[in-house]
Amino acid sequence: MVYKSIFRTALLLVIFPLFTFGQTLQKTWENLPGPDGGAVLQFETDGNRLYALTYGGIYGSQNDGETWVLLEGSRNVADFGAQLEVEAGVFYVLKGNGVLLRSLNNGATWKAVLQAPYPIDAPGGRPKGMMAIGDTLLVISALAIYRSANQGNTWQESLVPPFYFSQQFKSFARVGTDIFVAYDWTILKSTDGGQRWNTNFTAGYRFADMEAVDSVLYALYDGYPRLIRSTDHGLHWDKIDTDTIFFWPYYDETKDWLTGTGDQLFYASDYWCVHGGVQMFHSFNKGGDWHKSPRAGINFHYLNDLKALKPHLLAGTEQGVFRSGDNAATFQPYHHGMNGTWVYALSQLSTGSWWAETGQGIFSSGDDGQSWELRLPGALEAPCNGWDNQILFTKKRIIRKEYDLSYHVWVSEDVGDTWQEIPPTKPYWSPTILASDTILWLEEDNRLYKMADSEADFTEVLLPKQGNLGEMITGGNKISLFIDHDNYLSDDQGLTWILMELSTPGGLQPGWHLYMDEQALFSINFQSEGAILTYNFHEKVWKPYFPMIDGDTLNNWEFQFLKTAGGIRWISVRDRGLYYSSIQEPEILYPFSPHFPFKTPSALAFDLSGQEMWVGTNGAGIFKTKFQYNTEEDPSFRFGIYPNPSFGQSTLTAPTFITEKIFLRVFDTAGKLMKEQTLPPGQSWDIQLNLPAGMYLWQITAPEGVYTLKWLRNN
Repeated sequence: MVYKSIFRTALLLVIFPLFTFGQTLQKTWENLPGPDGGAVLQFETDGNRLYALTYGGIYGSQNDGETWVLLEGSRNVADFGAQLEVEAGVFYVLKGNGVLLRSLNNGATWKAVLQAPYPIDAPGGRPKGMMAIGDTLLVISALAIYRSANQGNTWQESLVPPFYFSQQFKSFARVGTDIFVAYDWTILKSTDGGQRWNTNFTAGYRFADMEAVDSVLYALYDGYPRLIRSTDHGLHWDKIDTDTIFFWPYYDETKDWLTGTGDQLFYASDYWCVHGGVQMFHSFNKGGDWHKSPRAGINFHYLNDLKALKPHLLAGTEQGVFRSGDNAATFQPYHHGMNGTWVYALSQLSTGSWWAETGQGIFSSGDDGQSWELRLPGALEAPCNGWDNQILFTKKRIIRKEYDLSYHVWVSEDVGDTWQEIPPTKPYWSPTILASDTILWLEEDNRLYKMADSEADFTEVLLPKQGNLGEMITGGNKISLFIDHDNYLSDDQGLTWILMELSTPGGLQPGWHLYMDEQALFSINFQSEGAILTYNFHEKVWKPYFPMIDGDTLNNWEFQFLKTAGGIRWISVRDRGLYYSSIQEPEILYPFSPHFPFKTPSALAFDLSGQEMWVGTNGAGIFKTKFQYNTEEDPSFRFGIYPNPSFGQSTLTAPTFITEKIFLRVFDTAGKLMKEQTLPPGQSWDIQLNLPAGMYLWQITAPEGVYTLKWLRNN
């Protein structure tokens, strides 16, 4: 038990017997079981084990993808463009930023074995691809091939003709002990483990992929015929007739894949919406004849990898893993246990059910996130312009915008069981919809409409002038919009408008708006790359905004506002986690404690009781933790210390989130002040005390009062 008191130094020894240890259990994050799926970047095999690299970590499967288990410690190793190699139980991840990580204990811990400065410390020296063969590791850059014979502990350069590095690297392949590397229009071969390389094949077109299937080497390139094949380790190459395969001019933003087992070969391309999305073909005789998969059987979009595992074919997509057992005729989702969902929005409705907008579609949960039901397919079954589909929430309604030859807007007031189109017979050309707590806004053809939760249809809003409506943003009861080049603001739900200034006292120009709440509007600064401006609604003026973490200023692409509540702005900082700032000191960002377990949060919501915080992520599903704002005087309010006793490192905890600064002073039993520290708004604070062993008293001054706790420093 901890006693609230007005601390008096002179009474320390007198009141000391009243104090007991302020021991509390530290809060943790719970990773919810689902929705299953997520963006699968790459498959990799090692013996009979199958692995999938996702933005949220590495998942393993021992049953050809039937079920998946996350490798503990791997959750934050991947980023955009990451690659995975697994060789004899050793894991390598080449990150998109050029850092090569290695794990020797099944992904539990990781060590950087290659990073800047690289063996060639010059522009173009950053790694682009890799291959592992036993203890040998090959890493290719635009300037050289780096080789390590001891799992990345030391490095040397391979001997490669320098003119090849004017071409782009495409892929590695291995047939027996021979290693091949494909560039734009040249294939090199090494017979000594990658120490020396010689030209093996040259084409007049760009290579797209190269794959070894058993002892046969295939290479795919942007020309006609599109496929070449070698059955003798690259000594001779045959051109394969590909009349059946549909192909188009190569695009840098599209991908092609080859994979196979035995005589079976699969080819796939994903040209996004240029030529209808994913195309897939199957050959029973090493590419001699081809059969096109029916488009109706490919029920996914945005292919990232293709892997043949007899008798199955696995497709790694932005929505998860899809598996075919009928030679690519049909696919079914197979990502049970893969909790890698990319979450765009979270909301708990008044009925208590939770809704999550994800890259796979819209899910709902009626049991506090323990199970999820797909309610509205999103990218899973959407057409190429499916990213224009949208879902929003007010306190009473769910709103969705869908495209089917034209746009339609639907609302539901019964947790998505039934939907009503509004207006019932009007197809929209290209509407923009926004939602605040109680109002749905819709812009169409330079006219603005709104519909409150208490209304059944849209009413037109009288705008301050006629013109081309541009960007709109809402926050609370406020809405901001551009008409031509003028920026207008309304704080009474569109009844009246004021013209906002579009320059700062220093002549800085606000541009695309980032975020708005009841206190301020944030915008990028057109005249300074990465800079941000803010418009305070009370001061009515634009000012530079410099969000800082430990004195370092962030650029506008490094963070994202998630939510404002209780005088606190919640912010996702890319590759760092969950942070917050107070309205009083908006530029100082503090890390949330307990530390958020994933590097990039993407959505945040509080439950109806105000007792829990839910956070969605860019690739690791949904997490929740106990949370409560301290909004009123509470006679049972207690601070705690964990662990207690400790060896100098402890965490001070509060039962609710305190939105103002607090002050900590530490005294010894003689009343001598040993340390004082100002703590930011928060609910837990890590405290390091380099003090001799013994008993100490902590005095905490908070808005709720003054509290004293006893703490023991161990030897």
